[in-house]
Amino acid sequence: MKKILMILFAIFLALPMSVKAQSNELMREKVLEHIKNNMSDSLYQFYLHNPEALDILVADLSKEFEKYLNTLHPKFMGIEMKGSTLSFAKELESKHNMKIVYVSSEAIVLEGMFTNSLCSLYVFPNNSDEVGRVCVQYRAEETWYPLESRYQSLKKALTDKYGTPALNNEYFRGYSSTDYFKYKSILDDECVYESMWQTSKDIPGAYVALKFQVNVNKTVSVILVYFDSSAFVERMHANDDL
Repeated sequence: MKKILMILFAIFLALPMSVKAQSNELMREKVLEHIKNNMSDSLYQFYLHNPEALDILVADLSKEFEKYLNTLHPKFMGIEMKGSTLSFAKELESKHNMKIVYVSSEAIVLEGMFTNSLCSLYVFPNNSDEVGRVCVQYRAEETWYPLESRYQSLKKALTDKYGTPALNNEYFRGYSSTDYFKYKSILDDECVYESMWQTSKDIPGAYVALKFQVNVNKTVSVILVYFDSSAFVERMHANDDL
């Protein structure tokens, strides 16, 4: 059974990521289809006529996939996004001349240079208190032009590196005929500027997002958010109680 499970797990990994994150019913359908096409007819007939056994198999595959995901970690500034937030922050500090300026259980904040700009970096934990995502916050602005300029510059650089974004939205829901109203629309949550790229084709859930962030003092910053694969696992479980 273990050998069969490992073969099926290899098949399972080949399924589109959208399938693995969706309902158990769809998962059962796809796994059964792959058994039919890749394994013996007797095994296919067994699972076809034993839905409880198929449920157990799909549950085992999902657990194995989650374990597999937890072994994969994208890199941020050449450092794997794994381990405790403090150990990760200290590695950034030592290798990239960053400075830790704030430490708490909710986030660790560093200051330093990123893409030739002085930035604040926020290292956030996942549900296991390990590195879950890193947020890069650029200088706060109070007018539209420098925000748009930085956003488009970063968007081009990320597209050059990672290809066409998986998500790309740029529109206003309200009045936006002038720079003043464009900036005001960000404050009023009527500006949707967001793009997202997969940073590694080999690591599911490894993404970077580019967007605007309204700060407490009503200024606005361009931010980049780098996600570890553990964030994908957490999203997979987000609807477990529904």
